[in-house]
Amino acid sequence: METEVLKKIREIRGIIQVGANTGQESSLFRKYTSNVMCFEPIKDVFISLTKNNPDFICYNFALGERNEIKNMNIASNNGESSSFLKPLNHLTQFTSIQFTHTESVEIKRFDSLGIDINNFNVLISDTQGYEIQVLKGFGDFLKKLDYIYVEYINSELYEDCSSLDKIQDYLKQYSFNLDSIYPENSNWGNVLFINNNKQLKN
Repeated sequence: METEVLKKIREIRGIIQVGANTGQESSLFRKYTSNVMCFEPIKDVFISLTKNNPDFICYNFALGERNEIKNMNIASNNGESSSFLKPLNHLTQFTSIQFTHTESVEIKRFDSLGIDINNFNVLISDTQGYEIQVLKGFGDFLKKLDYIYVEYINSELYEDCSSLDKIQDYLKQYSFNLDSIYPENSNWGNVLFINNNKQLKN
């Protein structure tokens, strides 16, 4: 995650990170808030996440559009490229990364968890093309958020992955505007959305 993103946000009450992996961005988060909630569904990776971040609130399940059990395609790069979506161009563009097996994963809607979202105002999601499903699972809780930073994929790295246009169109109904795009290359990257009622630092 780009350091400049958190620097420009006016207020951070708490961060919700979906697809936290082992917590590679933990030290960056701690510079701005001690209130961090992480979701990481892969069992072995989750063990490392909690060991590295005993002060974070961590959950060993995925977030999505509905409560269900679903197979996740597990990637060989310590799970970083793992996705519920079928890998397509990823297989030819990143030949060093293999999808070795599947793991049965529990998925829950965020709005079914009974969490007081008022303690959090920043959502960060990196779920390898599954962003739309994650956002839908928040339901009207999205209205409580001030900032949403998500990954987008405009190419078919995975089947039916969440493009920038799809994400932007979905978030419009919750009064989020696209503020900044942080491309990794011409096909994917990350993007910051801001609630209409919030302003960034100058």
